[in-house]
Amino acid sequence: MRPLNTSSTTLFLALLAFLSFALAYSGDMTYHIVSQSRTCGTNYNNKGNWDPVVALSREMMKSRLHKCGTWIGIWNPATKKKWNAMITDTCSRCLKYDISVGAHLFANITNGYFPEHWPTGGRYDYGAVRVDWGGAAVGG
Repeated sequence: MRPLNTSSTTLFLALLAFLSFALAYSGDMTYHIVSQSRTCGTNYNNKGNWDPVVALSREMMKSRLHKCGTWIGIWNPATKKKWNAMITDTCSRCLKYDISVGAHLFANITNGYFPEHWPTGGRYDYGAVRVDWGGAAVGG
């Protein structure tokens, strides 16, 4: 068995870390009532809706580019607002590039705009707004 080339492994891991901060995505942002995180194990019952937290789709959480505790930028082109949020959970109803944030963060990014509640069977618990999100490349 050949030994691992540590310089190649280190370079590969550094590239993965860079990509997680450099990539930008576009998707729908919804909001939820923050509580116990099933994915990351953090309890937000007391103050979670005030914390800048975000849940990513199952597909994005599996990509290994996005991990619990990683901070991402969220940009709302309609309001020209950018906020940073920490990945704390998986959004089971989100499509690949969609995200779900706490209600307080949603209100800040959208200037207090809360869309209609989605009908039963919809993708989200609450309405959605189109945003860009990801690393340093996000924002205007």
